[in-house]
Amino acid sequence: MRYTKENLTGNSAKRNQSSVHLVPQAQAALDSGDSIYVNPQWDEQHTCVSHLVNRLFTWHTDDASPYSASWIAVLLHPRELTGLSMISLRALATTYFGKVHGHADLVRKGAGLYSQALQSLRVQLQCPDRVLESDLLVALICLATLESVAVTQSSAWLQHYQGLAPIKSEDHTAISLESELPFFLRSGRVFSKAPIDYLHDVFCDIPGLLEDVDQVIASNPNIPGRDGFLLQVRQNPLSTLEILYAWRCKWQEDHHDAVFFIPSSNSWSDGLPPSPFQTVIWFTDPYRAHELIVYDSVLLIVLKAAKGLGLNLGGSHFSIAHSSDVLLPIQSNRKEIAVEVCMTVDYHLHCLQRSSGAFMLLFPLNVTYRNLEPELDEARWMEKVMAVTADIITQI
Repeated sequence: MRYTKENLTGNSAKRNQSSVHLVPQAQAALDSGDSIYVNPQWDEQHTCVSHLVNRLFTWHTDDASPYSASWIAVLLHPRELTGLSMISLRALATTYFGKVHGHADLVRKGAGLYSQALQSLRVQLQCPDRVLESDLLVALICLATLESVAVTQSSAWLQHYQGLAPIKSEDHTAISLESELPFFLRSGRVFSKAPIDYLHDVFCDIPGLLEDVDQVIASNPNIPGRDGFLLQVRQNPLSTLEILYAWRCKWQEDHHDAVFFIPSSNSWSDGLPPSPFQTVIWFTDPYRAHELIVYDSVLLIVLKAAKGLGLNLGGSHFSIAHSSDVLLPIQSNRKEIAVEVCMTVDYHLHCLQRSSGAFMLLFPLNVTYRNLEPELDEARWMEKVMAVTADIITQI
């Protein structure tokens, strides 16, 4: 509401004058006849972005940390306020703020910013020089995260990445995400290598792998050349598994004292359903926790793709449900990998800001649930946990 000096000269203003304490600037404005905005307009962009960072990225904003991802620094300190990464960040932040606070107008505005970001992304992908800029990767991370926040459907993030393939086909100079981002990361032009970076390299190949699997499943078995294509496609998940297992062995060697088991305690539940596990997995810092659940998520996707291609990778190597030993790297049984993710839930929701921990679990829990049989106790427990984490993320 806007007031002028004349608005305050009525009887009601005189009756309340003794109870009104004006700051000097406001009094000076009254004396000069200037207008006063009692409810100044809020800085929408700053508010939404600050809300997003404070809710979801509180554990990962220390630029001085040796584990801090370079893309976080680019995200928090963009070079261009109108660049692709900033538009994508605004789309994510505005949509998230709107959903959390129930502002349909902000959700619609976020959708408009998302559309702008996609248009800008299309232009940037058609320029060979610009695809090597950090803006591109940060934008893709924001847009994929927005798909998870919007929760239009559980696989929307994958559809977004797969949607880059038609963009490439329109112009041969364009560079697709799945074919070029691993080289982009390996080239070292922008990012230094941290353990999570190697997992991101593998993750960038996942959409292409799943697209090949879908093509094999949908193809006619009698098509000439299908066997050769199937042989080639089958080699991809096997090669990826070699990379993942090597990563896990190295991670286990470097951080053997950073992860351990503790007894499960339902007294810490805070709305969580009773745990089906006697022990849960604990970490010395959130970076190790994040690395492990990303590893498990990627591993589950690759193993499920391998199964879809008819590859028999053997049964269970061991059971971790009641183990007090350190985690073991070679796991080909999808249930045991899913259980490992489940056993990290307590840590993420109790040792991190709950909204940050819930956000970190959002994607891994989605992947894990798809790899558990619905009738299992772990699956029924996970359904309840996913509902709790969704509520945490959308709470004010």
